[in-house]
Amino acid sequence: MVWILKDTIKKYVKLSVLLCILLTHVLFFVMAADSKAVAPIEDMKDSTVIVVCDLGKEGYGRGSGFFIAKNYVVTNWHVASCTAKGGITVVIIAKDNAIRARVTHVNESKDIAILKLNESVDKKSVQLLNDDYVKVGETVYAVGFPAAADDNTPGTFYEHKFTKGIVSAKVRIEGCDYYQTDAAINQGNSGGPMFNEHGQVIGINTLKSGKSGVEGVGWAIKADELIHELNKAGISPKVSNPGIIDNILDNKMTYIPIFVSLVTLLIVFSTKKGRVLARETIQRSNTIMGRSGPRNHGPVNRGLHANVNNVRSQPALHALSGEYAGKTINITGNITIGRDPRVANLVFMEDHGSISKKHCIVGYNHLTKLFFIEDCNSTNGTYLTSGKKLTAGKRYDINPGMQFYVGDKKNTFELRVGG
Repeated sequence: MVWILKDTIKKYVKLSVLLCILLTHVLFFVMAADSKAVAPIEDMKDSTVIVVCDLGKEGYGRGSGFFIAKNYVVTNWHVASCTAKGGITVVIIAKDNAIRARVTHVNESKDIAILKLNESVDKKSVQLLNDDYVKVGETVYAVGFPAAADDNTPGTFYEHKFTKGIVSAKVRIEGCDYYQTDAAINQGNSGGPMFNEHGQVIGINTLKSGKSGVEGVGWAIKADELIHELNKAGISPKVSNPGIIDNILDNKMTYIPIFVSLVTLLIVFSTKKGRVLARETIQRSNTIMGRSGPRNHGPVNRGLHANVNNVRSQPALHALSGEYAGKTINITGNITIGRDPRVANLVFMEDHGSISKKHCIVGYNHLTKLFFIEDCNSTNGTYLTSGKKLTAGKRYDINPGMQFYVGDKKNTFELRVGG
């Protein structure tokens, strides 16, 4: 690869400039904004709905839910459990928009239910966030329609309520993963989404704990549990995958040294002394590696992971014919010949039908001064040039100077020791 640097050093200078400009813009943006902007409240509201479970004369219960995909709403199973007794579920999108829905998937032990609306609606689905990206102590919002608030303030049945808190802990209870939070979660909040500051759903609000006797302790089922249930139901949710920009924004100080290094590299390449230094370094590397120019863009560059050179070394595998004809491969460890780069380090082209994915292994024993070959149950066999076929799975000791071929005589090698 060194010769590529020699031939394209100007391109690398330009690339360094572009990288510096890009990273400068990102870092200035980061410094200008202490953190990523908080997601708009309206976006959180748009995906959160009321879920009513009606048992007719026996009354009704209600909770919250949220859109997870086109026409699909998620809630707690205990919110929709009246359907097990013949009740019906209704999703209230707005004051004048209520739509019947049916339960399509349930996990009672995890208190998760998935509903499908009987009519199509144009509502925004949430983005879920895996637990790997959720930190204890970060700010969260429980969104829903809590009954306690409605009882105290008449006329607020259709109004979203937001309660702010933090992730207090990550816990596992009876085989289900939860976030513990101090955000107020009441009866009508059950089944609603728990958002982080960036508008991603990290969990499903569930009933406040009354067992511990501790006030202000609430729970949210982790989004990971929901993702698992959605996959079982054949529903593909939107799952957020924070990328490099998110990492820069969350770890600003980590990337400042990278920025400084790129600027330094740019300055070095931009000066005359720097360019001279780069050329001298490349020339020294070429001398050490025994190269005076670029390699061919043939099969050696494509698939050869073994140590290849155009001069013989001790010991070595020399290709007399085939893809690597004229090349000498230094044997510093076992060489596996085949077509699959996952298991072979002397790799032939995929369309080379006479050679198996893992054809044979060649090595050298420095104690006995003998080579060895072992056929790996190949389809077309491994042969000595005398015509002897090597038994698969058996290791054969071979004297230096002997020749063999793999698949057919078009792929013949000689085992050499010496200069």
